[in-house]
Amino acid sequence: MTYDQGLFRELDKTTVSKVRIGNGEYISTRGKWTIAIESLSGLKLILDVLFVPNIDQNLLSVGQLLEKGFKVLFKDKFYMIKDANGKYVFKIKMRGKSFALNLLEEEQTAVFQENNVTTLWHKRLGHFHHNGVLY
Repeated sequence: MTYDQGLFRELDKTTVSKVRIGNGEYISTRGKWTIAIESLSGLKLILDVLFVPNIDQNLLSVGQLLEKGFKVLFKDKFYMIKDANGKYVFKIKMRGKSFALNLLEEEQTAVFQENNVTTLWHKRLGHFHHNGVLY
């Protein structure tokens, strides 16, 4: 779900419904479509994103992510999402008791660097063997 209509290139406004939020209240949706977001592992499409103008943060459904082949891990007050290939897509910090996806925050758009320093220098030195990089 997102409140930001600017994330949609197109919006199917015929898909209107109500969703229940954390406090049990129902709020109206004003459409849905696919959005494209940049992550460390490249451009990712998130399908069937609801446009909900009466929320103030972007929210992801764990159930929907799992249905679409993503993997999720909750650890140390963070929510980490991997794509179907096991590459990290997002790392989202817990705020209060929820995990809000802010696409403008560096920590969430740049996610993680899985490479250690040795691997980085291995690549920078034209794939010079790892043992040689250590000295």
